[in-house]
Amino acid sequence: SGDLVVPFSFTGTATPGSDYTAPASPAVIPNGTTYVDVFVPVLDDDQLEREETVTFNILPSEAYSLAAGSATTSILASDLIPVSSFAVTQ
Repeated sequence: SGDLVVPFSFTGTATPGSDYTAPASPAVIPNGTTYVDVFVPVLDDDQLEREETVTFNILPSEAYSLAAGSATTSILASDLIPVSSFAVTQ
């Protein structure tokens, strides 16, 4: 057993570094727990833009199986990105 290391990436139409701050991968789920929060801060770039998307992708690993491997959300005028839940099973 031990901690579960879950690598992830981001894709979508929003630009990391100017629209949001992408947290460092991987996420580490401590032994004895079932999840970890991954926060994605939205950056206010003072530009008038259309709705942009951010897709959070859990990368495959032999250490776990995925119920769902990705989730997409939208950034609207520098709003906070809603939290999505992911389940990984060892």
